[in-house]
Amino acid sequence: MLDRLVALNAERAAEEARGIVRWLRPEFQNPAGGGQAPEQPALGGVEHDGGDAAEEAIVAAVAVQAGNKPKPWPRDAVEQVRAVAEVLAGSAHPLSVDDVAARFTARGPWKRRLPQLLDMLVALGRAREQDGRYEPA
Repeated sequence: MLDRLVALNAERAAEEARGIVRWLRPEFQNPAGGGQAPEQPALGGVEHDGGDAAEEAIVAAVAVQAGNKPKPWPRDAVEQVRAVAEVLAGSAHPLSVDDVAARFTARGPWKRRLPQLLDMLVALGRAREQDGRYEPA
């Protein structure tokens, strides 16, 4: 149950980073919004081109500062799927296979299995893939 709660919190944080706020009781939490979630404006002057190496370095640095140090790669196949799904849910932007791999530490050929796990999450409807980058569905 705790794993599910952590995954839901990571998903909520990722949604809020994308500008999606889900009010539980909008009439009390956001009375000026008329009972509906407000439109979240995009950050001014910030553009994402999907391929900027400097931006990816900044994202990695922020992740380390936030305590998102690389985790050990799980041994169990079910735990591997869960761990990859949590990484996607905790990210504020779509991740490439290499971005996901950077969130884990392990020895051996585990990185060869990662594209299959991401494709599995896509097939199960837990993730979306576009231009080689993955995000939660």
